Amino acid sequence: MKKNRIIYGIILFWSLFFVYFHGGTVPWTIFYFVLILPVISFLHLLAIRFSFKYTEMLNQEYYTKGEKVDYKWRIVNESYIPYPYIEIFIYTPDKYFTGKEDKLKISYMRPYDEFIKYNIRCKYRGRYNIGVTKIIFYDFLLLFKSVYDNFSLKSIVVYPRINKLADFRD
Repeated sequence: MKKNRIIYGIILFWSLFFVYFHGGTVPWTIFYFVLILPVISFLHLLAIRFSFKYTEMLNQEYYTKGEKVDYKWRIVNESYIPYPYIEIFIYTPDKYFTGKEDKLKISYMRPYDEFIKYNIRCKYRGRYNIGVTKIIFYDFLLLFKSVYDNFSLKSIVVYPRINKLADFRD
């Protein structure tokens, strides 16, 4: 994002330089276009930020060690505004042991909905949180970003597996 801001600053400088030394209709048009483009990009970011819809589903709350958790997350784009860059951070029970969240980068260019499905194996017993922690929206120029982190994590409980043993009476 920093690189894109530097590139935009260089383009703005050169368009201003072009206007100052050459003048005329074309340099002024280029200058105004370069000047107005970040405003349009920011308004686009606000539009996708407030039109974004999602649902998340967890098939059950209690599991036994070794079972798979089916966590589904649905993203809906009901408008014709494209979502160029979205990062989704998903918190899974593996985060306790690896120390990092899963990160998904997606983009939608038309009215669309998609299911994102995670199959997570419960390796250890205990209570774990699972879900989306934050979503970062970027504008199409990658100059601005908006963070949406108003999520409540779902809680799952993993019970130990109890194996029945054969009779020891002999």
